[in-house]
Amino acid sequence: MDFITYEGLGDILKTTRISLHRFNAYFFTHTRNTTPLTYQYCLAKRQHYVSIYSIEPVLMENAMTTSKGKPLAVIAGYGEGLGEAIKYTFENDGFKVVTISRSGGMIIADTTNANDINRAFGQIDALHGTPDVVICNTAMLTIERFLSTTPARFEETWRTSVMSVFNISQAVIPMMIKQGGGTLLVTGATAGIRGSKNFSAFSSAKFALRGLTQSLAREFQPQRIHVAHVIIDGILWSPKSRERFPALQYENAIEPNEAASVYLNLTKQPASAWTQEMDIRPYNELF
Repeated sequence: MDFITYEGLGDILKTTRISLHRFNAYFFTHTRNTTPLTYQYCLAKRQHYVSIYSIEPVLMENAMTTSKGKPLAVIAGYGEGLGEAIKYTFENDGFKVVTISRSGGMIIADTTNANDINRAFGQIDALHGTPDVVICNTAMLTIERFLSTTPARFEETWRTSVMSVFNISQAVIPMMIKQGGGTLLVTGATAGIRGSKNFSAFSSAKFALRGLTQSLAREFQPQRIHVAHVIIDGILWSPKSRERFPALQYENAIEPNEAASVYLNLTKQPASAWTQEMDIRPYNELF
């Protein structure tokens, strides 16, 4: 059975303009269930998961109707820092935003698992329709000596970056083609164009990701699918970055909200002037 987070359900109900209390009453009335909602509680993640099948078809149809005309963006690999900034920036521009993550997203899914991703985009399609924009923001930053890197760690780093985008692309590109177009933005890194010491796992994954993105762009651009690779050439200013790099100063980092505006601008490019690859760095970053 497929589940979304309880918080994700609340977001859906905002779209349908139906309160959570009213939904509970509706569900109880129409199913004669012994509890207002069918859900599971996951102790490991401390989140409630609501069965997607608990949402009555009439509510799903309502969600489609009330959100019609509002562009839809999906952030896969959502998290603090850049993910949060992209969500905020796109929402402020009038987008409906749905987030996918292993934890903390509106839809819980492992992006390295094709079945998870197919279910996630199936849910999105049923509730909101085909995405206009999909942002692949998945990565595992592995910094360690090559001889200390285990095969499992190497593969996990590769799968998080490359297999995730492969799965997401296979799920969403056919939907976008049927729709008549769309935008797929992929977050890359400096490691994708330059392999540095102790970055063997991460760099090899990002090199592969860059190649995959270029190939997708050349194959699907004629079908009006704009595929762009955004190279983050620097450290994003976030709590996680400050924990990993205690000496990091704000002026030497990339401001996530400003980076997010670059992603938004890419989605607004006219079809006669598309960017396939661009890099983002602070003014004082050496390159």
